[in-house]
Amino acid sequence: MSNSKYRGSLIQHFWNYVNNVQIPMSVLEQTQSKNPTRPPVFVAGEWQRNLILSPDQSRRESILQVLKGKHRHRWFPSMTSSQALTWSVFGALEEYGKLPLLSGIVAEKDFLQRCKCELEYKVNYLGERNPTRVDVMLTSSDYRVAIECKLSEEKIGPCSRPKKHCDGRYSRQRNRKARCPLSDAVGTKYWQHLAGLTTWTTEEGINHCPLRQTYQLVRTLLAACTSPDNSSGHCVLLVDERNPVFQPGGKGREAFDSLRNGLKNPALLRLVTWQSVMERLRADGSLGWLVNGLQQKYGL
Repeated sequence: MSNSKYRGSLIQHFWNYVNNVQIPMSVLEQTQSKNPTRPPVFVAGEWQRNLILSPDQSRRESILQVLKGKHRHRWFPSMTSSQALTWSVFGALEEYGKLPLLSGIVAEKDFLQRCKCELEYKVNYLGERNPTRVDVMLTSSDYRVAIECKLSEEKIGPCSRPKKHCDGRYSRQRNRKARCPLSDAVGTKYWQHLAGLTTWTTEEGINHCPLRQTYQLVRTLLAACTSPDNSSGHCVLLVDERNPVFQPGGKGREAFDSLRNGLKNPALLRLVTWQSVMERLRADGSLGWLVNGLQQKYGL
């Protein structure tokens, strides 16, 4: 399946969901509702409707109180938003104490039984001008798991510097002292940490910078593995297995493989699917409302 067919099928599923659960057209952007090839988008002030929330009112309010203080992405109102899916799932797992259901796929059970879950975790220890925000960060006193969540995305976020500040090579250019403009002008610590985590050479120039297509995933990995309290950790890329971008040969999968193959310890990076998460939720049976909502809305 091509990416356009996958995305078209997903959008059609969203419109079926709108009709099946009878979402009022008044809460959707009218420009979207007149074009079924574009996803449903909620109007300003109705962002909560893009979440699958508990039927238990007290639980619902508890989850919403946590989410109201979190940074929402620009495209959060769209049903294609991976952030809305992430908040629906991990908000429920945290509220109901069900994170151990993900044992063996996201992390191990002993860690999940004692960890704390934080959405849109702000990283302040990588020397960045605009700090990385991790979709989901699971932390304990001595370990952390950073989770990068995707749905219909067409790629893993690449580095923007080659457009203006370098030619895509890891080499000294434009009279810079450092080989990477992010290290030279901004002062980020990416390469400083990558030297210990990867086999990527930093002593010599590299014709094709390995950070170029893996940039977003590298930042998430470093958020887990380079904390100021010296705790260890690993990174998880959570994707929709139907999305061809993350299947073998897709751009997202190539970026994942490139980073994993370059790690001295490949176990620091895992690939997990939403479908495997759904299997755990179904087998448990206690969050039937969430399972039904994910099935109806996303076809998971």
